[in-house]
Amino acid sequence: MPSKSLDDLTPEFRPLAEAWIAECRARGVEVCIVTTLRTLEEEQEKVRLKFSSTLKSKHLPQPPSGKSDAMDLAPYVKGTHNINWDAGPGWRKDEDPGKPGTPLDRKHVFEPWATVAEAAESVGLLSGARWHKPFDPGHGQLIRSPHSGQ
Repeated sequence: MPSKSLDDLTPEFRPLAEAWIAECRARGVEVCIVTTLRTLEEEQEKVRLKFSSTLKSKHLPQPPSGKSDAMDLAPYVKGTHNINWDAGPGWRKDEDPGKPGTPLDRKHVFEPWATVAEAAESVGLLSGARWHKPFDPGHGQLIRSPHSGQ
């Protein structure tokens, strides 16, 4: 079963992940952690089910720590700890949610997912709301410099 622990995040990513959660709450969206670290076998299953498009996911162990550079959050109904799946898929699949570095087009990314995605970007993460295959507004990952060696 994939990890949901903040302890499984790389030292570089964890403070940003914590800031992302705090920013979601500050914007009025309660969230729960869906996934932090995955094994290769778990990622292969995500690809098979088309929940992921790559076996190079940042959820996989990253060198040198063996921890994750990505986290998935989902809105939940406060007081119940139930994920708010009624929030819908988050976007209209025939539309383009926009390129990184541009404001999310709220005609195409629905609430509360738009707030989760914007909160990720506000703390410096890459949001899965910018992707199409699959669109993943609850995903945030560390942006590493091309010169960092990773």
